[in-house]
Amino acid sequence: MKAKEAITRDLNVNFIGAASAAEIREQLARCWLFVAPSVTAADGDTEGLGMVFLEAQALQTPVVSFRSGGLVEAVEDGVTALLSEERDVTGLAAAIASLLEDSSLRRDMGAAGRLRVEQHFDVRKQCAKLEQIYDEIS
Repeated sequence: MKAKEAITRDLNVNFIGAASAAEIREQLARCWLFVAPSVTAADGDTEGLGMVFLEAQALQTPVVSFRSGGLVEAVEDGVTALLSEERDVTGLAAAIASLLEDSSLRRDMGAAGRLRVEQHFDVRKQCAKLEQIYDEIS
């Protein structure tokens, strides 16, 4: 969406442009939830793992998105994120409303997201597992 379209639709949004990694972390940490719906492209291309979904969870920010591509590996639907089917805007809106209306759910999903990242995506742990595999096959 471009700024002109947001103005035409009378949406209350702020396009901040480029930001440093520190600024992005600060923004994500302040958010109640992270919404990033991704869809399969016409040529079949899909979102990869999506580091931004891991970053949001690491900062205890629940994720709302479409069930698409590698995103389903990055989050756990119903635990760290609320996912709806691709292009199901009604489902997406319901998930957003659910998290905005329930601070306890937001808090629980945020904590679960942080734990998921620590347990499954910590680079030190993953490198150690890879090194162990290399040791076993060499």
